[in-house]
Amino acid sequence: MPSVAAAVVRDGEIEWFQGFGETKLGNGTSPSEHSRLRIASNTKTFTAAALMLMREASMLTLEDPLMLHIPEFTSADTPTGDLEDVTLIRLATHHSGLMTEHPLTSWSRNSFPLMSNMLDSVHEVAVVVPPDTTWKYSNLAYGLLGEVIERLAGKPYEHWVRSELLEPLGMAETTFDSGQISENDEVCGYIPPLPGEHALRPAPSVELNGIQAAGGLWSSVADLAKWIGFMTSPANHRAKLPLSPTSVAHMLRPVYIDDNWSTGQCIGWRAVRSRDRVYLGHGGGIHGFGSATLWCKSAGAGVVVLSSLWPGSDAGVIARELLDMVVFEMDVAPTENQVDTHVVDADTDSPLSQFNGTYFAEPGLTRDIAAVSNECLHIGMDPSATLGQVPVTARRIDDRQFLVNGGRAAGEALVFSNDDEFEMSNFTYKRNDP
Repeated sequence: MPSVAAAVVRDGEIEWFQGFGETKLGNGTSPSEHSRLRIASNTKTFTAAALMLMREASMLTLEDPLMLHIPEFTSADTPTGDLEDVTLIRLATHHSGLMTEHPLTSWSRNSFPLMSNMLDSVHEVAVVVPPDTTWKYSNLAYGLLGEVIERLAGKPYEHWVRSELLEPLGMAETTFDSGQISENDEVCGYIPPLPGEHALRPAPSVELNGIQAAGGLWSSVADLAKWIGFMTSPANHRAKLPLSPTSVAHMLRPVYIDDNWSTGQCIGWRAVRSRDRVYLGHGGGIHGFGSATLWCKSAGAGVVVLSSLWPGSDAGVIARELLDMVVFEMDVAPTENQVDTHVVDADTDSPLSQFNGTYFAEPGLTRDIAAVSNECLHIGMDPSATLGQVPVTARRIDDRQFLVNGGRAAGEALVFSNDDEFEMSNFTYKRNDP
């Protein structure tokens, strides 16, 4: 990783900080607690808090169907459920069944449509798994929540979040507008090398447009320490933020818990067990940047980790190990590899064996395809992959279309345009066999 900025936080204050690496390769300057990086999906925690603010002001209820606030959504497709079941709370907890991205989105081509374009083609949007049946991450869901907030506020989503959340908390280093960041404070993000090459590449500058509410913020370790401090002890900040401790507690209460009770989904935040403690946090990844916030209310401690490489780095793993060290007051052995990279034996006799091989997608993801029967493909991954791109299977629909079972693209199609290229989860993968 070119650079990492990491901090331990207690009561909203930085107890320990260290900047590693260089803010731009070759400049010899390590990041400070005030250096600015994109925080990607950690933005969702601010969108969720904005939703709770509006609930507290009786501007909405969490059980409202989305189409009550965005009537255009009545044109969406519902092959697996009813539109009335796509409620605000299910969108905020990734249990609406909504597809991960709008069909007009392409992460590989850095193409993110405006909300107006997304709504003009909302008939292409689908509820691909039944609501409430499984956790299915959705950037589209949070983009739509941002639109709900904007319509009810009567002003741009970004402006309302700033006036109602960022300014009251004194988070002056957090912004949707990178143009407000000085050259000395901005960290350069990097993406992995092209196949067969070794040099990291400066990340493209990408505007998320219609899904700003899902991942558009820039911030600093210092500001995110304030954010964790507020979530940990909202009563101490009551005069600064009109979100009551009761609403914060509601936001942080798991709405869904997995079968073995090891993880849960709160409103905007993810809960995870570590021994006898419960951590809350969020991760993020966007072209050139990774982020993780993680905190333990019972221990009164949290961590912030920001990095300048994505895909290919996992700030979340660093954050988990760092918080374990703090909470349990002991050294924790570094995790060698938390990604399942098991190689599946391909069935070379299957008619699907034409698709066997290794594929690469910008901005730096690699997946392995292996036919495991006449009807099913296994889609593996390399150790550096992120984004919930776990190994999954896909069952054949026709000669070049497959239905994905599990992971980020659950319920969505994997489509081959030819034997050497396929589209999955809004990434375009091209064959790159060694």
